[in-house]
Amino acid sequence: MRTSHLFAFGSNPFGKACPGVAEIIVGDPVDILTALMEGTEEDIEAIDQIQGAWHKTLIGLRNKESGGLLHWGLGYKEEDAEDTTAVPLSADTVEEFTRIAIVRELLQEVGLHHSPNVTILESGSICAVIPDRHRDGALPGCVWSETFAELESDVQSHWKPLPGPPGTTYTSASGLSHTILLSTGKSGLDQILGIGDNRYGAGLPKSVGCEHPPSHLSEPIPIEPLCGIGMAGVSAGGSRSAVWSHQGEAWMWGQGMDGLCPVQIPPIPDCCRGSEGEVEANLGIASIAIGDDYDFVLTTSGLVWVRGESKSVPIIGSPDII
Repeated sequence: MRTSHLFAFGSNPFGKACPGVAEIIVGDPVDILTALMEGTEEDIEAIDQIQGAWHKTLIGLRNKESGGLLHWGLGYKEEDAEDTTAVPLSADTVEEFTRIAIVRELLQEVGLHHSPNVTILESGSICAVIPDRHRDGALPGCVWSETFAELESDVQSHWKPLPGPPGTTYTSASGLSHTILLSTGKSGLDQILGIGDNRYGAGLPKSVGCEHPPSHLSEPIPIEPLCGIGMAGVSAGGSRSAVWSHQGEAWMWGQGMDGLCPVQIPPIPDCCRGSEGEVEANLGIASIAIGDDYDFVLTTSGLVWVRGESKSVPIIGSPDII
């Protein structure tokens, strides 16, 4: 008897959310595992991996008894775009499904083979962060390409250096067609950089000294007001971005916002109040997850707030607690 469930909802034109369903209606989630595991008795212990890339979704399921992994590919298929049936994937074809393995091969051919972190965005753009390679004297860098065809034709021209001395680490978050990078060095100083589509200011927001940012960023550009603060994490989704600091502060920017917007959390509702210490702890932000037109905010007190817009109930402005 299967005990695990994985639900999806929203538009599903390429079958990337659920196979065999032309459209999934918002507010009526569909259990993906029912569709994937129909006719089998395998019990899934955990959802081991969920990875979106372009119009595709890769799902890794772990068998409860054997501990083995089952991989399924959902979504757009170049050879048969109308077929939305999920495809079981063997271990050696998992990365090929999202083209990530192919991108890594292209990078290796030009010497950029030091464990790149490759992301294929929903728009089809490609971002690969090449980590610090100071042992062989090479600089860390970022490879950005609008399309796979562009990257395939000339990989080297898409490589751009990233800032930071040896030992700098890089964290990235990608939206529809842009990527935000957080570089953190041993000195504690960090930089926030944006690259890609900037029509809505999701990569490089309007700020003092940058009142008219370009609509496209072909290389990583620092977001100066956010550099050197001590950021803990980054998030991106749709045409919006967010960062939060170790001190519990956070900022969002992008579509529908005028430059950098500090994230404000309302007071804890009476139903959730505890000691005075817990009330004060709510003022800090521990993490943010950004979607197309919604966001989740986790506070240091463990409360999760949500705000955004749905087709039925708009919740815009201050977050609501869940």
